[in-house]
Amino acid sequence: MQNPHLFKIIMPIKVDQFEDLLKTHPNCPFVDSVCYGLRNSFWPLASISEESPITFDFLVRPQIEEAQVFI
Repeated sequence: MQNPHLFKIIMPIKVDQFEDLLKTHPNCPFVDSVCYGLRNSFWPLASISEESPITFDFLVRPQIEEAQVFI
């Protein structure tokens, strides 16, 4: 975490104990993913590459013919 002073993170979950309780869970990859997230954070795109967009504009759409609007 680059700026730990910005957010006070309180996590009352004891991840090791939580993981131990779920060791017989039928979906082990899911349990591993949740435990990893609890230990390391769940922030998507936390490690972005040079190719990752900074923003995404949802307003950019392909233009359609006016006649197609009413079809």
